[in-house]
Amino acid sequence: MMPQKRPLRETHPALFGPGPQPWFRPSSSPEKFIFFRCFFVLLLSVGFHVKLSAQVSPPETTLDSAPIFAKLSQRSVNVFDGNPFGEALDELAEQANVAIWIDRKIDHSATISAGQVGPTVYLSMQQIAEIRDCVIMPVRDILLVGRPEWVEETAVSLARLPNDSLDPINVSWSNATTPSEIVESILDEAKLRAEAIDLPHDLWAANEWASVDPAVALTLVLAQFDLRLVAATFPKRMKVESATARERYAVKYEVTPERTKFLAAVRQRDRASQVQTQGQTMVVSASAAAHRAGTNQFFIEQSKMASSPTDLDTENLALNLLNTPANQVFEKLAGAAERTCVIQDSAEEACKTLVSFEAKKSSFRKLVAEVARLAEVTAEWTDQSLIISGR
Repeated sequence: MMPQKRPLRETHPALFGPGPQPWFRPSSSPEKFIFFRCFFVLLLSVGFHVKLSAQVSPPETTLDSAPIFAKLSQRSVNVFDGNPFGEALDELAEQANVAIWIDRKIDHSATISAGQVGPTVYLSMQQIAEIRDCVIMPVRDILLVGRPEWVEETAVSLARLPNDSLDPINVSWSNATTPSEIVESILDEAKLRAEAIDLPHDLWAANEWASVDPAVALTLVLAQFDLRLVAATFPKRMKVESATARERYAVKYEVTPERTKFLAAVRQRDRASQVQTQGQTMVVSASAAAHRAGTNQFFIEQSKMASSPTDLDTENLALNLLNTPANQVFEKLAGAAERTCVIQDSAEEACKTLVSFEAKKSSFRKLVAEVARLAEVTAEWTDQSLIISGR
């Protein structure tokens, strides 16, 4: 069964999609430390429209200015301990307003204990993905998450699509709709004629996609079953074939300070890759694995610039505590804020107090203050530390 529909947050009202697991339920066991509770959905912002090109006309990806790369490069330091895999990824995607599409063969409900992740959105998501032996890869306006082979297959499938061949469409379907029925809905909205596609039986939640390229919508659905469109015949004729990661495709990049390391990463993964340089832009023809290696190196270099101190007053955190020792909470919050937690002897016994509460859209300073109130201790932030003392 696919997860049931849940309401989107007010800041992301446009598009959400299926995932393979039942809706996640927070653990009721004691000492569970659950940060950033959320729902697993496909998030695409209002007016989402992915523009892709065939290999002869490579998609233009300007790494240092493309919206998805800029969003993934944002500073983000969080703690995830006791969260379901899909929820943790989805929460980070929401924070950055990034579209995410997760491999349905990964257990989205598996509990993870990632601890502190960061210092950017990209590296946070990568660190969480690695816990489940997954990789991530931005392809135009979508972040793919899943098994390496699946991510690369889907990247190739998206890259081979014709560029702007059809007008964007709005697609919605009711709860417990099968993937085959969803494909039929996409074809109907796009006014395309095609024989019915017999996909494996599955039940997907009620969803709505706003202003999406029909070819992209079809590709994302088919990718969950290791299939893709035959790009050479689409849209005049819709044929489906097995997806593959063994094809090179071209992408136009503009990488300034990171160019040398970017290309080194590409060539290390694909010795037969080709690069044509035109001023500050370059067209790279390589395997999906090599494109992934290059963009990953780009984000590693970007993360070195994300060294500004964590803002203690930004209200972008959520916390759900159930019978958790206060000292554990202080240590987690201090670590996430990149400070050292110092619990003085006068507060050591009080910090064993079990605390329970839930907060949404809070800040480090407010969360620590609430835990300190419940444990009846005093908390003081400095530039390097969180100091807990007795009252």
